[in-house]
Amino acid sequence: MQTVTFFGGWVRERRRELQLTQKKLARLLGCAPVTVQKIEEGHRRPSPLLAEGLAKHLEIEPQDLGRFLRLARAEPPVPRALPGRTLTPASSLPVAATALLGREQELALIKQKLLAGQPRLLTLTGPPGVGKTRLALQLGHELKEAFADGVRFVPLVSLDCPELVLPTVARSLGLSEGGSGLSARLQKHLRDQQTLLVLDNFEHLLEAAVGLSGLLEGCPGLRVLATSRQALRLYGEQEWPLEPLTLPGPSNPTANPAVRLLVERVQAFDPAFALDAHSAAAIAEIVTHLDGLPLALELAAGRLRYLSPGELATQLRMKPLAALGSGPRDWPQRQQTMAGAIAWSYERLEAPLRQVFRHLGVFVGGFDRAAATEVAGASRGDLEALLDAHLIRREGGRFHLLEILRAYALEQLSAEELEAARAAHLQHYLARLEAHPVEDMDWLEAEMGNLRTALRRVLERGEARLALRMLRQSYWFLEVRGYQREGLSWMREALALPGEVEPELRIHLLNRAATMAWQVGDFEPVDSWLDTALGLSQAEGLTHWEAHLLMHRGRVEIERGHYHAALRVLEEAIEASRREGSPNLIASTLLQLAYAQLLLGNLEAAGAFTQEGLEICREVGNSFWEALLLDIRAQLAIGRGEYAAARSDLLRALSLSEHSLLLTRVLVSLGEALGLAPEAGHEQVLQAARLWGAVEAEREARGLPFSVPDQARLTNSVGRAKTRASDLEWNLAWASGRSMSLREAVEYAHLLEREY
Repeated sequence: MQTVTFFGGWVRERRRELQLTQKKLARLLGCAPVTVQKIEEGHRRPSPLLAEGLAKHLEIEPQDLGRFLRLARAEPPVPRALPGRTLTPASSLPVAATALLGREQELALIKQKLLAGQPRLLTLTGPPGVGKTRLALQLGHELKEAFADGVRFVPLVSLDCPELVLPTVARSLGLSEGGSGLSARLQKHLRDQQTLLVLDNFEHLLEAAVGLSGLLEGCPGLRVLATSRQALRLYGEQEWPLEPLTLPGPSNPTANPAVRLLVERVQAFDPAFALDAHSAAAIAEIVTHLDGLPLALELAAGRLRYLSPGELATQLRMKPLAALGSGPRDWPQRQQTMAGAIAWSYERLEAPLRQVFRHLGVFVGGFDRAAATEVAGASRGDLEALLDAHLIRREGGRFHLLEILRAYALEQLSAEELEAARAAHLQHYLARLEAHPVEDMDWLEAEMGNLRTALRRVLERGEARLALRMLRQSYWFLEVRGYQREGLSWMREALALPGEVEPELRIHLLNRAATMAWQVGDFEPVDSWLDTALGLSQAEGLTHWEAHLLMHRGRVEIERGHYHAALRVLEEAIEASRREGSPNLIASTLLQLAYAQLLLGNLEAAGAFTQEGLEICREVGNSFWEALLLDIRAQLAIGRGEYAAARSDLLRALSLSEHSLLLTRVLVSLGEALGLAPEAGHEQVLQAARLWGAVEAEREARGLPFSVPDQARLTNSVGRAKTRASDLEWNLAWASGRSMSLREAVEYAHLLEREY
């Protein structure tokens, strides 16, 4: 089967097959021979009447008639083939050396749009190295049979002035690029054609976009697929921002497209390379460090020729751009290194905007507009310009730099600029932290990266007072969101610094550090910190701290499993608390007393302390202590066999606080209320297993071991419940729970509420 490259060529070949001359076919059609000649040479399209005549005299089969007529008039959708011939439209597409991975969804959606004819101009945009050109090439190859006159790939990267764009397009179409009236000649050539132009790397030639607009207006069959780091800003353009590949999650990283890309590129020079438990974690870390950027992953694959995945991951933590090295010799110069790819965009910014971009590099984990203005001097217009250039990203009310772009920005800062930017960053977050209420968890979570950076700088400068002030403002967040191990590390370092600190501030942080220490199971420094705090409070006459410190010492004894010792300390603490008269302090001490009495089996006393504490909490609106007291009351109810009452209290407790340790305690109790009830069915037992599995996974992930009493209680409850399900069912339910996040486990618990 012979291949021809356009409609006119097919007509010529079919005419010859039927042994017709141009003159004879012209007589049959009732037109001049020159008309047939121009059709065959591709210089004109037949009219509808002439197309019908061609179909008749070229003996087109009835089932092919509609497709033939559409092809003759270049109307979408274009047939993929005609009888007796394979039509392969003209094309100038480079052939990619490797398969495209991870872009299946974008490929399908963009193809659908271009085949439908709308938009006529689609621009792939995105940050350096995101794979715009590679996706455009793939689209061109998959669409080349859908455009009767072919797909033309027009690389623009080497052009240095906008006036060269149209001549370059003309050359790609086989037209003379010289002389006047080039735009008109291009329009005349393309007017009756169905062509897809792939214009690659338009971002430095945006002034030429107006000429492109003229071509689109005058050529109804023309479609343009452009790649650019900025939108062309033409009427009717659809911008398609291309995101980096999805990052791997904690489970099954081998199925992740970014991981697959990296592994396949490594296997190109090391066919034996395969992921195992050790290398999979390092490969996932590499992909995450590189934000899933395909170019960066390609460069990383080259480095794995000489380094193990673990070694490369370590280097990326320190100097990401240097760690990537350079790419193959036949790559474009600006893509030889990741720094070169970024520089292509950076160097096209105006000098003031380059300065803003550099200073934005000091932010870690994103920033809001106020921070950008104060730290980097960024105006609204600056941020919009950087967004347009895809050098920063916006998510909700926050802005982000991809990590590799942040590393580049930092490298461009001079030593003086870096010091000034870091100082401005520190002052901004110190002021913001002091102004924010400690309960504003979402803001603190969003700014964790910046707050860590600011605190690290304060500690490196040895500013004990400032470090302790920052920790005073953030300790509650660190506890609630499960960052106890990190918080303890910060507090240990800050408390060890010399320097003058207000006694009350030091007492406060010694107390919080002791609390975090027992929460992570590190009891060694607890007594020393509490003793130091108590001695300091007595020396300074800060007697109101005595009750706090005694209450916490009692809780430490509970966690150790020393219940009688705990009770003795807590009885002293409640007397001191009542003398102080603070409702919140009294309620928290009553909670610890109730818990100690429960563990000692003194259920009546435990109930009385619980009830008194609940009344105080509801009066003053302390939902955290109320939730913990409801958990105690639920445990008492379970002991009495009142499982429905226990479930009611526990579901209420789950809605009162998001404290991670509190939630895990309540979920353990809820599992007991579900799975240990005599009337519990098979499904309720498995529900308990799911909740307990989720608790186990959360505590493991956060490094928060169970206390002595909690571990004993859970072990006993699991042993009792497991007997009511098969091993397989139990293990599957437990594994299902372990796959849940803490938030998902709480949502699951609330869904169960509807069943009771």
